[in-house]
Amino acid sequence: FDSGNEAAAHLSWVTPDRPRTNQATRSVWVPPGQWIDLWTGDTIAGPKKMEVHAGIRQTPMWIREGSVSILAPEMDYTGQRTWDRLTIEAYPPAGGSVARTLYEDDGITNGYKKGQFAKTDVRLTRSGKVVNLRIGPAKGRYDGKLDERSWIARFHLPEGTSVASATIEGRNVDARVIAAEASENRMPLLGKGPDARGVVVEIEVPKASTSKAQTIQIGLG
Repeated sequence: FDSGNEAAAHLSWVTPDRPRTNQATRSVWVPPGQWIDLWTGDTIAGPKKMEVHAGIRQTPMWIREGSVSILAPEMDYTGQRTWDRLTIEAYPPAGGSVARTLYEDDGITNGYKKGQFAKTDVRLTRSGKVVNLRIGPAKGRYDGKLDERSWIARFHLPEGTSVASATIEGRNVDARVIAAEASENRMPLLGKGPDARGVVVEIEVPKASTSKAQTIQIGLG
């Protein structure tokens, strides 16, 4: 697990006097911008090169400050599960907006070359104490395209932030604060522990037509 960008396996006898290696070190390049370490919550500024030390159970991961990440269900191979319930990990910017696009096709044929695919725009906006997450309509068509979908929206907020209100299309909804998990082996982005830098607020977005836009709004206390 410490062979640059190549996978390697070493088989050998391990004697009591030989130390075991549970840490790896690698030089990585950090792109321009502010990046949050998903394990520690520390923020680093790029561009720069840095040495990263990690244990064998921990894959170093960063996410850009003020960003959106769209996650499909956990699966062992492509197509194992349908994408009828997706998760949006939202890291609100200090101000302004950020957008991402979910791309989908049948995952099997070359139909995408003929325009058989769909795109869903997701935009995260913050103005003062109001944060909006807009999930646009899925534009396009392909065999197997879902007509309905539910979402989980997780807002990652700085420590000490509270949520005064939460709505979906203007209707009041419950916002769940994800409690801390004691396990040191917790994995980020699984919804089973807190954000390393603060609070995670989760909102369930009920199943609805993929052809219609939806806006989730939270008011910060």
